[in-house]
Amino acid sequence: MVFHRKSNLTKLYKERSYRWSFNGIKTIVEQRTVDMTEFKQKVSIKKAVIAESRNGKLSVKDIAKGIEGNQGSVKTTLNRLKQRGLVVKLNATTWELTARVDKV
Repeated sequence: MVFHRKSNLTKLYKERSYRWSFNGIKTIVEQRTVDMTEFKQKVSIKKAVIAESRNGKLSVKDIAKGIEGNQGSVKTTLNRLKQRGLVVKLNATTWELTARVDKV
């Protein structure tokens, strides 16, 4: 998995996953789908919350449990995402992603 965390001259790109293999004659590089569950501790809390929220309508407690984070950090992140229009608060405890989240 490649994480693009810093850039001086270009925008940051989404995470990408590659598999390298060598068969004795040549090196083969394959791009694979990114599975955030393998990298929960390495991705930002924002990306972890978004990835977990793709599972549907969830509470702060459920998201925190899913990403193995604390509820305070998840709540703060959700409120920041709400200000950017990326999540909506459905009721006192339940949050959901908006369609705009695919542009992140």
